[in-house]
Amino acid sequence: MTKNYNAELYALLTEPDEDGISWVAEFGWINERQFCVWVYYRGLNKFMKSLEKIFGCGIYDDGGFDANMQQGCVCIDLCEALGGRLDIGKAFPKELYEH
Repeated sequence: MTKNYNAELYALLTEPDEDGISWVAEFGWINERQFCVWVYYRGLNKFMKSLEKIFGCGIYDDGGFDANMQQGCVCIDLCEALGGRLDIGKAFPKELYEH
């Protein structure tokens, strides 16, 4: 069975966990090259574990990726974090998910 990365990432960003808690405050394209997700601090560990489960620990192969610490949440550029493992533009078209 083929893994559907688009569906799994979409679910991670939009659906609450089994306790009904959402880890993501918002997400979207902030420019032509960056698709950012704002993750609440309280859910950051669970979010990262879920991202690893979907895409594997290889997301850290290049030494990791940057995150921007903000009030109440951390901003992660998924284009950088996933390093080409997924065409985010197909999963989240820019015209529909512009921030």
